[in-house]
Amino acid sequence: MIADDLSTLEQLLKDKQSSKQPRSVTTISTVFGRSQDVIAYARKRTGLSCDVLDCDHNPFSKLNGDAYVEIHQIATLVDGGLDTIENVASRCPAHHRRFTSVFVADHSERCYSESEPMKLSLLQVCETLKAEAAGS
Repeated sequence: MIADDLSTLEQLLKDKQSSKQPRSVTTISTVFGRSQDVIAYARKRTGLSCDVLDCDHNPFSKLNGDAYVEIHQIATLVDGGLDTIENVASRCPAHHRRFTSVFVADHSERCYSESEPMKLSLLQVCETLKAEAAGS
């Protein structure tokens, strides 16, 4: 049953609530100690912007006024990728989530079916950076 107004929806939700305490799930996770130097380098390399080609997401700012970007591991640490400047990219939160949120059932291999064009763009950016570094 779909409620057409807010008061009806509110009453339906109140009627269904048997407890205000949400159910909990216990998980086990692995946390990697990332190099702060690699993170700082990746942010500086892109000028605190997303390095996905043609990114048009509006950035948001941290409390100090800097643009907020997340550092993405191209080859994930959990899959044996290294925490090096060649293996990181700056991402706006939307692109970082798109690259990292879809897993196949065994969680050991990422599924890039929806983001394949962005993945290719990232590889192109990385190859350009490597070529520039080799030439200097």
